[in-house]
Amino acid sequence: MKRFKKILVPIDFSSDAEHALQFALELSKKLKSEISLFHSYAIPVYATDIPLAMPDISELEKVAMDGLTMLKNKYQSLYPDSKIGMYITEGFAEDAISGAVEKIQADLIVMGTKGASGLREALIGTVTAAVIEQANCPVLAVPPLVKWTDIKKIVYATSYEESDFGHVETVIHFARALNASLTLLHISTGKYDRIFEFDAIQRYKERLEEETDFHNISIKLLVEEDVFHAISNYTDEVKADMIAMNLRSRSFMQKLFERSLTKRMVYHTHIPLFAFRSEK
Repeated sequence: MKRFKKILVPIDFSSDAEHALQFALELSKKLKSEISLFHSYAIPVYATDIPLAMPDISELEKVAMDGLTMLKNKYQSLYPDSKIGMYITEGFAEDAISGAVEKIQADLIVMGTKGASGLREALIGTVTAAVIEQANCPVLAVPPLVKWTDIKKIVYATSYEESDFGHVETVIHFARALNASLTLLHISTGKYDRIFEFDAIQRYKERLEEETDFHNISIKLLVEEDVFHAISNYTDEVKADMIAMNLRSRSFMQKLFERSLTKRMVYHTHIPLFAFRSEK
């Protein structure tokens, strides 16, 4: 079961990133975690025949370090008991963040996200969605309008498969540290008998309780063809503080929709999304 000793917070100096940092700092007090601010810089490439002066790598690094240092000093004064470190490297964000996870042995990434719709959603990915699909640790995506509040209700959308089990255990550790309840939510599209599905998720719950000694768990089975909307509607109905998903369960996810579930959840969730890496 994963312990959240180190939280990596990618910083691009946007308001969304700073908002996620504030969320991560509040969370770190509950989890007793260290915070590592991370920024990557890349030399811009211009599609032009006109000679342009290219910035020096050392100059880019200095600008990034100065900005990260200012941010660290600002929040270290606001959170004097927090341990805040910094890490800077060259590279494009998606790959660099995944590399930073390995370098500092991060247990969790907390990063901001923003919404999109229509053509923009279909054609333009977000760094957050890409990181969720690449990183070897969970990613907590924080929407821009979410304000920190004690997390008391976590909903885990599960396919109750073996591949899900270790991730649910990780969420249970998270819930235990935050004194939160956990609901195992399964959306059935009606392919299997409802009684069979209920029995399966009930046995899954009992096994989790036995192996983790965590009993603040409930189950919910819904029959709905549009799984994405079913999840969204249910989390609204119960006023959940967080939605967790194992995005590696392709047998579960293939029946959702053609567009990437990762991108759809990142764009449209209005509560923090606790996500695990997809299969390639």
